Amino acid sequence: MGSNSPEASVEICSAEGIRCIVKSMQTIPTLAPVQEAACGALAAITKGDAHKSRAISAGAVDAVIYVMLVHPSSIKVLENATRVLANLSSLKKCTKTIADAGGISTVIETMKSYTSSTSLIISGIRFIKNMALSDAEYANEAVGGIAPILECMEDHPDCAKLVEESCKALRCLVLKSESCKDRVITADGVAVIEKTINSTSQRWQTLL
Repeated sequence: MGSNSPEASVEICSAEGIRCIVKSMQTIPTLAPVQEAACGALAAITKGDAHKSRAISAGAVDAVIYVMLVHPSSIKVLENATRVLANLSSLKKCTKTIADAGGISTVIETMKSYTSSTSLIISGIRFIKNMALSDAEYANEAVGGIAPILECMEDHPDCAKLVEESCKALRCLVLKSESCKDRVITADGVAVIEKTINSTSQRWQTLL
């Protein structure tokens, strides 16, 4: 069976297929190429809602977070892993599992280390927004993510997707958490946002 065949896709997305991917992550966690491929597969599988519950039941949350801690210098692993958590966090029943496993602090520390990667930061932004929407306490815990978001916005003002996702997440954070609102102000966030989107006033309005 070819790996690109419809049958292979169905098999990989089955509960057993997802468990095999997670098992490979748990068995050889120090091998970066395996973790990059496994996280990439999980990110693709969990992009839609159909297979998220299967991934959660298979232990994907703990496996992905552990891999991020084991490979703090492997940007490809971290980009794919953050995408997985961003996808899974959109399922409300998963947010507590992620938070209890230390996912918020892990993602934020990763974002702080790689503000040059717009791909990673955008996934981290989606993750933070999903967590904050689920529970105001998670918004408070995500306050440390504001600085890398603003830094990446300032460094990449022409990345429309980054600016759009940043505005959505920052709006959510300041509405959910006074600590986040104060952090945006003290970090001179308003000036960064205005500078970044001064040519797109409609996006600025969504933050007011």
